[in-house]
Amino acid sequence: MRRFAVPFAALLALVAPCRAEDAKPAPAADPLPEEIVWLQDVPAAFAQAKTEGKPLFLAINAAFVDGGKAEPAGRELRDNTYKAKDVVARSHQFVCVLLKPDGTSADYAELRSRFGMDGLVVSPQHIFAYSDGTLYERREYWPHAAGQASVDALLEMLNRAVAAQAAHAGSPPIAPPVTPPAG
Repeated sequence: MRRFAVPFAALLALVAPCRAEDAKPAPAADPLPEEIVWLQDVPAAFAQAKTEGKPLFLAINAAFVDGGKAEPAGRELRDNTYKAKDVVARSHQFVCVLLKPDGTSADYAELRSRFGMDGLVVSPQHIFAYSDGTLYERREYWPHAAGQASVDALLEMLNRAVAAQAAHAGSPPIAPPVTPPAG
C-alpha cells in the first residue's frame, strides 16, 4: 500500500476558500422606515391594501380649518403623535394615507362613495378600512390631550384595527413590533 503525503498548507488552501464564503454574513434586511410611509393617492391606496392584504389607515389632517383658524389637534398629530416610535412601528402593518385639504377631487370622491360621506369633511379625522376596502371605523375630530395621551389613543385605534382585520380575514392578528428598551 502506497501512502502519499499532502502538505498541510495545500489542504488548508483548498478548504480556506469554502470557509471564507461560509463566513460571509447574510445580507441585512432592509430596515423599516423611521416615519410613517404616507401615500397621497386614495384610490391607489385602496388597491395596494387589497393586494397586500393590509388594513388601510387614512388620516385627514388640515393645518387650518373654519376659514383659516389654526387646527391645534391636527398640528399635535402631525408634529408629535404620527412621529412617535410606537405609532410609526405599528403603521408598517397598514397602507397609510395622509389626506390634506388640497387632496384631489378623486381622493375625496373615493372616500365619499365608499363610506357615504356627505357635506364637509372634518379635520382631523381617522378612517380605518379592511383590506377589501370596507369601513371598519371612522372617527371625526381628535379629543385626546397632547403628548403621550394622544400617542396612546392612536395606538389603541391602530391595534384594534389590526385585530379587526385579522378577524375579518380569518387569520390571527399580527403582533405589534417589539421596541427595544432605550439605553
